[in-house]
Amino acid sequence: PRRRATSCPTQDLPVAEKEHAYQTVDEDLESHSGDHLSRSDEIEFGKPYDSHVISRLARYVAPHKWKVVMATAATTVFTLTGVATPFLVGLAINNYITNRNLDGLNLIMVLFVLNSGINWMAHYAQLIAEARAGQGIVLGLRTQVFDHLQRLSIKFFDRNESGRIMSRVQNDVEALGDFLSSNILSVSGDIFGLVAILIAMVLLDLRLALFTFTVLPLLLMFVVFWQKRVRASFIKV
Repeated sequence: PRRRATSCPTQDLPVAEKEHAYQTVDEDLESHSGDHLSRSDEIEFGKPYDSHVISRLARYVAPHKWKVVMATAATTVFTLTGVATPFLVGLAINNYITNRNLDGLNLIMVLFVLNSGINWMAHYAQLIAEARAGQGIVLGLRTQVFDHLQRLSIKFFDRNESGRIMSRVQNDVEALGDFLSSNILSVSGDIFGLVAILIAMVLLDLRLALFTFTVLPLLLMFVVFWQKRVRASFIKV
């Protein structure tokens, strides 16, 4: 953490002496902490989810909360209309086409067109909101990282490779921004869509849905096994 001016003993010194004192403190901290970037590359992360890290990342999303709310709402509408599409098709075939009911079929066609239009508009709004929120988050992250680099001493840049520093500023910030914006919303939308599909399957045919659910335990076991192996291999590489 950065030092605070209220607790600094150089509070009453001139500006030039303050800067010299601050640089001395920075170099002293760096000499005790070692090569931060090199050491961070050797860390083996023990758990895939850390609530403390997530809470720290949440403050970057807070300035763009309304964009995230808009993207979440659009994702919800997009998922619901996507699930409603096969439901309307099945309703048209089972209740109206087989019974040669043209009036009911025309009604289903109108609902299908309206549902498709809402689905398209929701998907468009989702992409726009996700892009604006993601770019805003990336801008905040990069601005903070750049400001932090400006306060580091020359000794830090002598002890760390420029490629590693640029990787932190460019690649890591971009990956973190994507995770905080589009990836979280995409995963949330996929989970919500899966739940909606399961509910629709139960409502349409309970016996067929239960028979389909028999493969879920095997699928869950495979995902857990695969996740542990892939994560261990990724850390090793």
